[in-house]
Amino acid sequence: MKQNIEINRLFLVLTLVTIMILISALAANAQGGPLTNAAVTRNNLSMTSNTDYNSTAKISGVSGIAENGNNAITWTTVMEDNTKQFEVEYSYDNKDYQRAGIVNADNKSEYIFNHVTAVKPSTFYRLKVLGTNGATFYTKPIEVKNGLAKSEDRVAPTVIRDNVLNMTITNNYRNLQVFNSVGDEVYRENLAERTGNRVSFTLPTLPSGPYYVRLVGTTKSVTKQFMISH
Repeated sequence: MKQNIEINRLFLVLTLVTIMILISALAANAQGGPLTNAAVTRNNLSMTSNTDYNSTAKISGVSGIAENGNNAITWTTVMEDNTKQFEVEYSYDNKDYQRAGIVNADNKSEYIFNHVTAVKPSTFYRLKVLGTNGATFYTKPIEVKNGLAKSEDRVAPTVIRDNVLNMTITNNYRNLQVFNSVGDEVYRENLAERTGNRVSFTLPTLPSGPYYVRLVGTTKSVTKQFMISH
């Protein structure tokens, strides 16, 4: 009988201890206690962190515009608790990102970063937000389109049936050369930096097969492939 009483007392003590632990855990979570290995998506921001979402900046919007040869990236924050800095990253293909610069957090709610980069039809940007406790998260990428970007030099069509080579030439070149598949030059013309959406060249009668056109400039050269088919 005495042994049963001791067992019941032990069970009661263990139950009380368990209840106290659960109450403490619930209270810590309600007060913004740490979350471990949390992967959270809120307000269109993807975050993977070992800390509470509220321990770093909350960004309400990121935008960008191309102006005067620069890409101006702007973002606003509604909270910057324990935020160390913002790293602006850019990419031309929305895959491989590299850092454009760092902006220190100073609780001013609106930030502008001017990025001077190569003129491309589109440049993608995202923010890497670093907390003072080591937490990081990335904003979703935005696309900045540049109306000043030149289209690519190209051959169109790439299959020629009438001995007329049509090209879009957007950059300045001195000469145009055409080579056959073994590297022999079969045509040459002085471009004198001529450009246009449809620049035509009448080629000599050439056998069917693959050919290469080379545009030669002072600082750059490009080579494009085309086919002659009779």
